[in-house]
Amino acid sequence: MAHQHVRLVDIASRAGVSISAVSKALQDKSEIAPETKERIMAIAKEMGYQPNTMARSLRLGRSDLIGVIIPDNTNPYYSYILKGIEEKAKENGFTIIITNTMEDAETERQSIHTIVGSSVAGILAVPVNLKNYKDLSTPVLFLSRFPYREYSGYNKNNIPVWEQQSYILSDDFEGQRIATEHLIDKGLRDIYLCLDTNSLDTVRGVKTRIRLEGYRNALEIAGIPYDKNKVLFNINSTENGYNCAKKLCSEVAMPFGLCLTNDRTAMGAHRAFKEMGVLVPEDVKMVGYDDIELAAYLTPALTTVHSAKYSMGVQGATQLIDLINGRYKGQQRTHIILGPYLVCRETT
Repeated sequence: MAHQHVRLVDIASRAGVSISAVSKALQDKSEIAPETKERIMAIAKEMGYQPNTMARSLRLGRSDLIGVIIPDNTNPYYSYILKGIEEKAKENGFTIIITNTMEDAETERQSIHTIVGSSVAGILAVPVNLKNYKDLSTPVLFLSRFPYREYSGYNKNNIPVWEQQSYILSDDFEGQRIATEHLIDKGLRDIYLCLDTNSLDTVRGVKTRIRLEGYRNALEIAGIPYDKNKVLFNINSTENGYNCAKKLCSEVAMPFGLCLTNDRTAMGAHRAFKEMGVLVPEDVKMVGYDDIELAAYLTPALTTVHSAKYSMGVQGATQLIDLINGRYKGQQRTHIILGPYLVCRETT
């Protein structure tokens, strides 16, 4: 059975060699005979030895840890991002430390403090409050939720945009624009939009506002008047999507279009329409957002906006590692905006 806190001295005792020999074997040094090295490695594995990452970092003068700060790793959207980060980090010899903020700015602040205290080489973050990251000496790269464009109600005093900050994100303006345009092309003029929080105190609210601008842009181009009553905020869970769809069905004349906050809220709406005998896409045409795997397996299958989740994780880790390794030759920032696209299925 593997033991906790297995030390080099424990392995040395079992193998009948010096601590120095164990250290060299675990570092794959050539001065240890191959058969001795193989025996030491086998004993270390059997005993459940885990290298002390912090000690190794101090010895090498650099850290092989990357901190990842996300709202909730149970959310499929963030799971895709994490998968991309972890695969690219592992490929480059880095280990990731994950913390969940649960959309709370104070929890985020504490997470940053803990991660920086772990001597990470850099941080990848889906932020709650950008001010929490101000003045950090550790390299930071934001994934999503960075105010990359201005919008109605934009206030530079409330939402600081630091040009020296690095980010990789999906173009939420374009994603919402093409979703709305698709429903307009299907002959609809009554199009309802479900969004996350409208609070501008967080960058979660900034993302919402940018999505709203994309919706308004599509309506304007089509000559359809914008009606603020058709925009519904704080629809950010499966239950919210379910309740919202039920309310719309009891108050709104059909047919109408519905753009959902994400695919999870769309699943709730999907269930509500079925329960109420509302036909999709005959009575209601609906478009989700994110294109998580389950979207393709609904009946009818969900039309949705594909945002580059996994790619965002891969590219985020790649760019951060380049920052860590000083490959920017003095340029300490990267700004990448990934293009979303529409995945047309049966709900439209």
